[in-house]
Amino acid sequence: VSELYSTCDLFLLTSIFEGLPTVLLEAMASGCQIISSDCENGPRELLCEKHSWRLYPVDRPELAAAKIRAIFMQKPSPSSELVASYEATLHKYTIQEATLSYVEAMEI
Repeated sequence: VSELYSTCDLFLLTSIFEGLPTVLLEAMASGCQIISSDCENGPRELLCEKHSWRLYPVDRPELAAAKIRAIFMQKPSPSSELVASYEATLHKYTIQEATLSYVEAMEI
């Protein structure tokens, strides 16, 4: 999957509804530029305050288009810089962190 993401100039998530948008985590881990709908659950929780500008209202696709244009008009960040900026979010979804969360929830 990471090979596919590495060929992308941008990842656009246009969901109306989400739970945990795994594809968004995959795109973040691959260092993709991201634009995402701000649907009720998921994207806002994953894209921290620093990246909240990447969200657009579900019913405003013209704002998604404007954000896409803005990304392509700016100097692109190297994917390694993007991955580093997403690191706080990605860390929460590692196998180790997920395991610790389960252990704490089960009070083992």
